[in-house]
Amino acid sequence: MRQSLNNLSFLFSLLLPVLLPSWRFFKTVAPSPRIEVARFERGSDGAWVQVQDWQAFRPAPRRLSFGALVAQIFWNPDRNAQLYLVSCAERMIAAQEEGRRCARSFNEISARLSEALWQAPRTGRAPLAAFRFRLIFIWRAGQELRHDVDFTSDLIALDARA
Repeated sequence: MRQSLNNLSFLFSLLLPVLLPSWRFFKTVAPSPRIEVARFERGSDGAWVQVQDWQAFRPAPRRLSFGALVAQIFWNPDRNAQLYLVSCAERMIAAQEEGRRCARSFNEISARLSEALWQAPRTGRAPLAAFRFRLIFIWRAGQELRHDVDFTSDLIALDARA
């Protein structure tokens, strides 16, 4: 009996930090970078033209039903992929602040954005050919929200045909 209580106690000691994470897990609590995307295509003169304003890449839903919220605790691969991109963006910003470039994170973000944009339905006259992404921080200063752009990529072609 005593052994089973010890085993149960050990199991809870492993499980509780996963289910109820402590804020001490994080080094700092600060705004995380958000990824925004702008789409481009070639104009009639051959120059790149921005065809869409900057938009958040895969924004979180504004509302979730209780059932969807509970389901996401156990299965949410899209959010996990989004959190991975946020960690790549954080590494890029940290490297930039140290005066260096984090090519691996840049390439990972570019590849995942390229894949998502290439698969997205196109509604314009010409096929989507290129995009740019930027990393922004949104934070509150008094009563207003501030948007600071910390990084903007060069134009990235979606594939070799662009």
